[in-house]
Amino acid sequence: MDGKEHAQASLKRALQGNATPNIRAVLLGLKPDGLFIRFVLHRAPDGEDTDSIGIITTEVMADYDHSIIEHDTLVDSNSPAPVLIESMQGLDLVVVYGG
Repeated sequence: MDGKEHAQASLKRALQGNATPNIRAVLLGLKPDGLFIRFVLHRAPDGEDTDSIGIITTEVMADYDHSIIEHDTLVDSNSPAPVLIESMQGLDLVVVYGG
C-alpha cells in the first residue's frame, strides 16, 4: 500500500462512527514530514465536534508512529469544493470527505 492509499484508509477508518453532522468535509494532505488534516465545518464547533475532531486525529496519528500530524478547523458552509481543495495548495491531497 503506498502513502496515499495508507493515508486514505487511515482517515476512512478514523471517520467511521466519529464524524458529526457538522463536519462538512475533511481534507488530508501529505507533507514530507507527515500529514495535515483540515476539518471544514458548517458552523462553529461545539463540544461534540471538538471531541470528534480529537478522536479522528488521534486515530490517524496511531497509524503514523513518528510523523508530524497537524490539523486545523475551518468554518465554511458556502465555499464550493474546488475552493476548499485549493486551500490545500502545496500539499499532495489524498482524500476529500464530504459529510
